[in-house]
Amino acid sequence: MHPDRDYDWLKERKYYVVNKMDMFEEVCKKIWRHDGIVAFDTETTGLNFNVTCERGEGDRLVGLVFSIEEGTSYYIPIAHKKVKNICTPDNEGYIIEKYIKPILEKKTLLTHNGAFDWKVMYAGYGIDCNIRWDTYILFKVTLGNANAGMKLGLKELVRQFLHRDSFELKDFVDGKFGESVRFWDLDEESVKYYACPDTDSLLCLFN
Repeated sequence: MHPDRDYDWLKERKYYVVNKMDMFEEVCKKIWRHDGIVAFDTETTGLNFNVTCERGEGDRLVGLVFSIEEGTSYYIPIAHKKVKNICTPDNEGYIIEKYIKPILEKKTLLTHNGAFDWKVMYAGYGIDCNIRWDTYILFKVTLGNANAGMKLGLKELVRQFLHRDSFELKDFVDGKFGESVRFWDLDEESVKYYACPDTDSLLCLFN
């Protein structure tokens, strides 16, 4: 589809879709014990997040992505249709409250345009993410300040500074993404190779 792109770098990365409870608990413990930065990202059905999310309106969280070391990333499916989720609608709140909230509120988080990820978690779950570093802001006030036309999207920065190509959502669907197909409609392989590289590359970019 894109002969000018090279995805070979992905072959050596360790990416995991975490949807078994024993592995999920171990990953959460590993992140909690990590004495350092935790790269964090969310995947959602869209961009509409506000106070109405608590009533089940607007868009919603689909999955969470974490990295604590370069080359490894964990994707936690929350509300997928074609991927086994770590929770059900009945215990989603409990799972998020017990395992995810302590990480997001206590660990030092690294994001890219984290204002959105903060809004997703606060609107949906009342979680106040402890975002300490944001590469969007870092690049905007440094190199971006001296280059007005600089593209500040994560995938553009990854390509420019890490020389890595990334998959776009449109690579996985026919037609326009977001109309008939949303992120929760993707299969597990597509989810893994779209979502996991983001926190991995985010951590590499920050370092």
